Amino acid sequence: MKMINRKGFTLIELLAVLVILGLLVALAVPNVTGVVRRQRNSTYVEDAKRLGTRLKTMFAANPDLKKDNTCYSLRFLDNGDFEQGPNNGYYLRNFSYVRYAGGNYYVTLIECVACKSKSEADSVTTGTMGTKEPRGVKLTEFSKLTTEKPENLVVASGLNTANLESAKPSGCTYVYFDPDKAYRYW
Repeated sequence: MKMINRKGFTLIELLAVLVILGLLVALAVPNVTGVVRRQRNSTYVEDAKRLGTRLKTMFAANPDLKKDNTCYSLRFLDNGDFEQGPNNGYYLRNFSYVRYAGGNYYVTLIECVACKSKSEADSVTTGTMGTKEPRGVKLTEFSKLTTEKPENLVVASGLNTANLESAKPSGCTYVYFDPDKAYRYW
């Protein structure tokens, strides 16, 4: 019997390699997307911590601003470094705030994932929020931002006007930036 000189792979060998590669991809993709999701959640929480820390620093410099049961909006606290969120949307400066009450700080930080500009995010109202893919940290005590896991604090879906409005404390005086008056209550 003569030996045949083979110069390639058989169909079975090629299929075996494709199956192995498919299994490796099937195992790797969920892990990579999980890492990305966890990183985004951590970014939300870190931004919320920075926002709360900014208010504490502002109170140290301006003690007359410190009033109990007051909510300070992101529009008031932002100096330009809270524009884009981790999902490449823009933070809702009218719906994100830090509440100071009873000596404690509570933070809400919401990103409009569907917003492609800061002005679009600023024009979001309670009526249009549901269509803008809001995500972020719902009203959370500041101390929990350092002790809880980020995935327990971040609301990635189901965040809408109803549960944002219910998270706003009643009787809270809201403060936002007004360039004509330095700050304004509403």
